[in-house]
Amino acid sequence: MATEPNRLRDNHGARSQADAVTAEAPSRPLDTGSDRELDGLLRRLGAGLRLGFLTSTMVLLLVTGLGKVLGLIQFSTHPGLVVDPPDPLLPFLRTSWMAMAAVVLELGCALALWRLRRSGQAFLLLSWLVGLILCYRLMAWFGGADMSKGCGAWVYRRVG
Repeated sequence: MATEPNRLRDNHGARSQADAVTAEAPSRPLDTGSDRELDGLLRRLGAGLRLGFLTSTMVLLLVTGLGKVLGLIQFSTHPGLVVDPPDPLLPFLRTSWMAMAAVVLELGCALALWRLRRSGQAFLLLSWLVGLILCYRLMAWFGGADMSKGCGAWVYRRVG
C-alpha cells in the first residue's frame, strides 16, 4: 500500500512540478477580491467625506465673507447708523478695517480651498486659518479686551 506522500510521486520517485510549487507556497487564505473591493470602497468613502467637509467649509467661508461685505456696504452707505470703534486687540485699526481684512481672508481662503480641494494642502490652509482666528481670539481674551459685547459675547459671559 502506498502512503499519502508516496502517492504524489511518479515512477522515478520525483514529485510532480505542480505538487512542488504548492508545497513550497506559504499557506494563506485565498484572496477573493472582496478585501480589495472593501478597501476601494472605504477609500472612495473617505475621499467623499473629505471633499464634502472641504466643500461645506468653502460655503461657510463664502457666506460669512459675503455677509461681512453686505455689512461693510451698509456701513459705507449709512455711516451715521453704525459706530466704528477701534479694534479691541489692535486699537490703531478701526473695526471696519478688521472686518475688511476678515473678508479678504475668508474669501481668499474659500477660493484657495476650491483650488486645493483634492490635495492635502487644503487641510494645511484650513488649519492655518483656524489657528489664526484662535490666536486672535485668545490674545483678545487674555489681553483684557472688552469681550462683553459683539461676536462671541455669550462665551465670554459664560466662561469669563
